[in-house]
Amino acid sequence: MSEHFWERVLQRLEEETVVPILGPDLLTVSYDEKKTLLYPLLAERLAEHLGVASADLPRGSELQEVSRRYLTKSKNVQEIYRSLRVVFRELDPIPIPTPLLELARIPRFKLFVTTTFDVLIERAVDDVRFDGQRHTLAFAYAPSDQQDLPPEFDRLGRPAAFHLLGRLSGTPHSFAVTREDTLEFMDSLQSRAPGFLFDKLRESDLLILGSGLSEWLARLLAQGGPGMDAPVLFVERAKGTTEAPPVESAVDFVRELCRRWTEFSPQEEASPPPIASSSGMPSGAVYLSCAEEDRGAAEAIREALDRAGIDVIVDHDDTPLAPRWEKRLKSVVGLCSVFVPVISARSLKAKRRFLRGDWVEVTDTQHPTPQLTAHRGKVRKGRIQVGDKVQLKVDSRHRQRTMLNHSATHILHAVLRRELGQHVRQAGSLVAPDRLRFDFNHTGAIPDEKLALIETHVNQHIREDADVSTRELSYDDAIRQGALAFFGDKYGDRVRVVKIGDFSTELCGGTHVHRSGEIGLFKLHFEGGVAAGVRRVEAFTGEGALDLIRSYEQRLREIGDLIRGSADDAVEKIKKLLERQKELEREIDKMRGQAQKDQIPELLSKREPINGTDFLITRVDGMDAKQLREISDQLKAKMGSGFIFLASALENSVTLVGSVSPDLTRRFHAGNIIKEVAPIVGGGGGGRPDFAQAGGKDPSKTDDALARVRELVKAATR
Repeated sequence: MSEHFWERVLQRLEEETVVPILGPDLLTVSYDEKKTLLYPLLAERLAEHLGVASADLPRGSELQEVSRRYLTKSKNVQEIYRSLRVVFRELDPIPIPTPLLELARIPRFKLFVTTTFDVLIERAVDDVRFDGQRHTLAFAYAPSDQQDLPPEFDRLGRPAAFHLLGRLSGTPHSFAVTREDTLEFMDSLQSRAPGFLFDKLRESDLLILGSGLSEWLARLLAQGGPGMDAPVLFVERAKGTTEAPPVESAVDFVRELCRRWTEFSPQEEASPPPIASSSGMPSGAVYLSCAEEDRGAAEAIREALDRAGIDVIVDHDDTPLAPRWEKRLKSVVGLCSVFVPVISARSLKAKRRFLRGDWVEVTDTQHPTPQLTAHRGKVRKGRIQVGDKVQLKVDSRHRQRTMLNHSATHILHAVLRRELGQHVRQAGSLVAPDRLRFDFNHTGAIPDEKLALIETHVNQHIREDADVSTRELSYDDAIRQGALAFFGDKYGDRVRVVKIGDFSTELCGGTHVHRSGEIGLFKLHFEGGVAAGVRRVEAFTGEGALDLIRSYEQRLREIGDLIRGSADDAVEKIKKLLERQKELEREIDKMRGQAQKDQIPELLSKREPINGTDFLITRVDGMDAKQLREISDQLKAKMGSGFIFLASALENSVTLVGSVSPDLTRRFHAGNIIKEVAPIVGGGGGGRPDFAQAGGKDPSKTDDALARVRELVKAATR
């Protein structure tokens, strides 16, 4: 790497414009007295719990492959997430990887974005900067819980970690483990991106470290800019360039970065400076405290007091209020003679409040009993404690979008009952500001033609601009008048009935539009089964539906560009490409088959007669498992009676195949021989007496494995 490159990186760090994006290749941990990457280790332990083979796991997607192997024999996807949490508990405490500690020592890094679901980066920052106390903010995106960076993040004064692909939890699919999870996360991030986070990243320089998704991340976060697969990518916003420095690994890069930063800024500490020095507080001083909105008024008061010869200290609510900051603030206030809070009508109307400025975002509302409302939320700023008085304020945009999806859910329910039958009943639902999800009783997949008809009828009811009315009735009267009760809800003696036009009447206590026309547009996105006899549909309304359609159009345009055509002829061109691909695959298979036939005479010449039995034990490098099985079958047909053992080494793997003719299976058991030999090449396997197969990770041991096979068969022939 050139010195010019390092100068640019360090300069951007000095300007606090760099955001590191961390991947799993940074997570080197000590386990069983040796260094290993965390996620391959998790995959091996998960495979043990799930009872699947851990051989030949593809690098960078080990967990995905273990999940795939498990799901081929079981449909209990929730067991994957449960077992993974057990694995984490067994490995706890996982030592913090050195690269994360080194990054945490660079105080100019305020925001860490990660594509991993562990909590090691939060622990690293807390250990380095806060003596192990939990102080780092943590956010996690998931398709079902689309968290975003708080708009006032830059004013919070606390470091944060944002998990792009979810964070370890007890909820399945809330973090990416399976291949399907990863694709769903990537699709959701592209179509329903966390706005404040992406705005922050797109105005920053990005340092993508040790991620197998580096190319996708660069394109996503640099708004279509250039991307490439590399251990390290530096996306420089000002120049609009993406650079991959020539390094062996992201770990080496981080080590060098930390060393150079220490030399560049040796005096800088990871901890923030104190708010004010209590020892420097003059006797008789006035302490002014204000919100940012009133900073101008506070400065005017200070100037007046200065002219009168009075010492003044000014504070405002941008000051972080972690416990140790608050202790210092209290000591300063205690020393001053007069404490003056400056509050104006403007700051009272602002989201942030005087001095504390705590903010809790309500994410769910429950009714344990009909008369009791309970709020569940996340503390976005400050803290909350028993006895606090709070002011509730509705997020108008959030509510408006939720209203559209809620009313659309009622219309969808009515249309489903009309199109599929009166047996359709709600079996669960989610009404969110960005989408709706509706589960209902029905057997069998819904044909595409029927889904299109359902979508059309929902939009017809929306265009009718039907009146949405509510009234309270007794529960019995409401049911007698045809109102539908929702699955799992608890009702009191009096219930609220929501009626939309003359086609939908349901019991509901939620918020709704005034007329169906306010929904604007309804677009189905997904239909599938979630349980026996239960189907699920997901849909978008209003702006969300338009965004979905635009994303479809954008992808279609991108497909057109890739095939050097247009969106209009993309389908036909792709059909032709697929047909051509099949033709080429058939030609390759034909050539491969001929090549295998050509090898048969040469391989048969390597037979070894031992005590009257023909043995063929040899290497046939460059073949995958399928090809090795095929050539083994051809050799077996030519030999008639005999024992065949073939090994094929590739760059990072080796495949073993054993085949025994029926008349010899009492003397030679292919499965047992494979089971004993496979560990030599770092793998495992087994099989039947007449045929067995195994895979391994160490091609350098292939000859050793074949030598061991010869020893075993010679011992069996004595």
